[in-house]
Amino acid sequence: MIDRYDPFSFIGGTQVLDKNLSLELSKLGNEVHIVCGSLTNTTVKTGLSVTLHPIDNINVRFLGGIDYFLRMRQFLQKNVGKFDVVVCHDFTGGMASLRMKRDIPFIYYAHDVAASVFKMLPYMPLRCRVRYILFIRYLMFAEKNVFREADLIIASAKCVKEDICENYNVSSEKIVVNYHGLPSNFSDDIKPSCPNVPSFLHIATEHQRKGTEYLLQAMYILQKNYGIKGNAVIVGKKDPYYINLAKDLAVSTDFVSNVSEIELKRLYASCTCLVVPSIREGFCLPVIEASSFGKPVIVTRAGALPELVKDGVDGFVVPVADVDCLAEKMHILASDKRLREEMALMAKEKAEEFGIDMTAKRFIAALNSLPK
Repeated sequence: MIDRYDPFSFIGGTQVLDKNLSLELSKLGNEVHIVCGSLTNTTVKTGLSVTLHPIDNINVRFLGGIDYFLRMRQFLQKNVGKFDVVVCHDFTGGMASLRMKRDIPFIYYAHDVAASVFKMLPYMPLRCRVRYILFIRYLMFAEKNVFREADLIIASAKCVKEDICENYNVSSEKIVVNYHGLPSNFSDDIKPSCPNVPSFLHIATEHQRKGTEYLLQAMYILQKNYGIKGNAVIVGKKDPYYINLAKDLAVSTDFVSNVSEIELKRLYASCTCLVVPSIREGFCLPVIEASSFGKPVIVTRAGALPELVKDGVDGFVVPVADVDCLAEKMHILASDKRLREEMALMAKEKAEEFGIDMTAKRFIAALNSLPK
């Protein structure tokens, strides 16, 4: 498997899946090797049959990306014959695999596609749109080549498959949908609780895409129109813009970063609900993580989010950028204990459908469907 970051030390949606999936595949008797970015080039054994092969001196900036690409391609050219299949969770790894002499299947795991970024443009500042359009066009050209050469494409959600078919003229028969999953014991070690003061958890790996601004605006409306002074807990980079916005709106907000897995679980267990006001999404693993703790989730109609939450059953689905509707649903969950308890049962039941064991079995079935 190829991943831009070390899945055992970097908390991101793709990396969490890569970690969980690789460990589950090893339990099923498979030998898994993960080639990833790191600050060291020392091969690491993680336990069971998972081995990390870090590519050193990785820098996420432009020149560092080129360096990573060249090192990745060099590794693959030297070692690809040692493996039975190459699975790219990472776009750069997918590009590095192109037109390379190999006799094994090349699988691309599409967690999202560049074309979906166009759906963000109406919600972005005008000054950012030209830069994004140029960058997206380049990514789409590169993605088209990766999708064409891949022997199989695994999409993380139905909407991702639809975007690939619509924008890249790829046959639907070449694409298999495989939702992300969690270990069955993910929420076993911490008992959920309900805070006295409403607490709204928000996971923001990218503040603009994840809609942090809309959450803060909804918090203001919740306080002004409904008289509820809740607290937002925002997990992500401590960006001065959003910190100052929270101060200007006079809303109670805690920005936390660099959280461990156990700390993240405690935040899930102790919140009123998870709020995901994104303007673009692929598969959103925090929705399932929060649901496993019996927490309702408020999401927007973006990407795979409506595939993961049933409106009015285990959470709410609201229009993108509609802060009034978002505040209304936050008010309902903050004030209606009985509804929260009903949704908690449905959320936990939903989370059980997204086990990593099922993800691994579907993954293996997809590989076995390839021509021998």
